[in-house]
Amino acid sequence: MKISFKRRSQQLLLPSLIWTVAIFSGLGITGCSDSEVAPTDNFVKIYNNELFDISYNPLDVKQTADGTYIILSTANETDTYLLRVNESGEFISDTIISTPYTNPLSELFLVNDEYHFFSMDNVTLSTYLLKVNLSDSNQVPELVQSFPGIIYPLHASQVPDGGFLIQSYNRDARSTSLTKLDAGFNQSWQSEYEVLEDVEASIIAKFAGTGERTLPYFTGASEDGSIYFLNGFYNFSFSLLFVNASNGDLLGTLNGLREETGVSAAVHLTGDQYALSRFSFEENFILPTGTINIRGNEFSGEIGGNEFPEMLPHARVIVKKLMINGIDAIVYGTETKSKQIALYIYDATDGSLINAKYFGNTNPYEFGNFSLTDEGGMAVIGRTFVAGRFPRVAFFKMSQEEVNSLVQ
Repeated sequence: MKISFKRRSQQLLLPSLIWTVAIFSGLGITGCSDSEVAPTDNFVKIYNNELFDISYNPLDVKQTADGTYIILSTANETDTYLLRVNESGEFISDTIISTPYTNPLSELFLVNDEYHFFSMDNVTLSTYLLKVNLSDSNQVPELVQSFPGIIYPLHASQVPDGGFLIQSYNRDARSTSLTKLDAGFNQSWQSEYEVLEDVEASIIAKFAGTGERTLPYFTGASEDGSIYFLNGFYNFSFSLLFVNASNGDLLGTLNGLREETGVSAAVHLTGDQYALSRFSFEENFILPTGTINIRGNEFSGEIGGNEFPEMLPHARVIVKKLMINGIDAIVYGTETKSKQIALYIYDATDGSLINAKYFGNTNPYEFGNFSLTDEGGMAVIGRTFVAGRFPRVAFFKMSQEEVNSLVQ
């Protein structure tokens, strides 16, 4: 099924130059390279256009089989925006998809060599699965499947068996919901976790982008796929829940305090070891290796961690376990009070800090996401503010050599 869209035309007018403002899709900035580095290895791009009434908020970036990149974003908080650029970061095409396919969830998933993402119906609040159509010159996505029983979708992730988790909110039952889909997108089970107060206003603020901050909803799985976890409302607080992967039965909780304290990101390491970040009011803490009793009932404020005063209060945080230069590394992506994107890199074996990498100097930047590229480099996306007030997508590309140097 084809989807109606609005295309925002963009054009390359001048070649990008090192540390020189150039016109690329309206405006481009290139840096972090020299004459000995191929333009596909290291670059910085900002994608601007003449539409000053549109703001972009990037969610994910993935490299395709032909070396190009797909960037998934929102436009004006709710619309879906897909941007495709070539291996040097130069603009190919873009598409804005408006109603009914709004509020895309923040990850692109590779299924049968094609990228998919989930979004919400702006009227029924149900969930859609869409496929990025790379054969279409405009990247107009195709509707793959509808999920009328999944309302207010908040987060999705892929699990070790190839299936998917979708966290949502059941407004009628006032409960957080977790749905397990198999690799063919058929529902395996759906479980509900009771919320003892009305939090729908907070949920709506998340989708409308009207809240003072965005709460860190996320889902995930242990490496062996036997345990799933989700971060969302439970009882009276924003909490991290651990559930049985076979049926969604609740095993244990890491409770927050209302919306003021809780976990902001987590990835499983081994056994009961997790890498987490947490927030407590306006403070941020990182715990690169921590033992969590997944069958207990604990308070997130008691798990410790290293305070990071440079992190922005209520900052977006994503943590991933990656193999870099032969080392199992834990990489946290976030943003600082000085409006830079930051990557904190830890050794997964002992939790020691290996390095930190910062992006952005002259412009303010907000963190979006990051992923490894096929050649072992890294793609980092965020947003910056052209002329100090127009939110635009920014793309930082690091070469394999630069990424490997971070963990030497």
